[in-house]
Amino acid sequence: MSKTKTAIHVELLAKEHGVTYIENELDQFANTVTELSGDDVLKDDTKDLIIALFRAKVITKSDIVKLNSLHLRELISASDCKTSE
Repeated sequence: MSKTKTAIHVELLAKEHGVTYIENELDQFANTVTELSGDDVLKDDTKDLIIALFRAKVITKSDIVKLNSLHLRELISASDCKTSE
């Protein structure tokens, strides 16, 4: 699967600021709770980088919402295009 425009933007922003995602104890706890509730933990490198950028104070809370929304819309749009072929 090709990357979304938002994914590319987030990767470039992270690279520019020397930011990488490192899973912390709270992330591990959230994943465990998700698994115990019967849901799958779906890893998304772009979402992880968005969180890392926020933790590094590169972006704001409103940026998190905006970037996640754009990324999800692009993923859904790409998925819709593939299913209509």
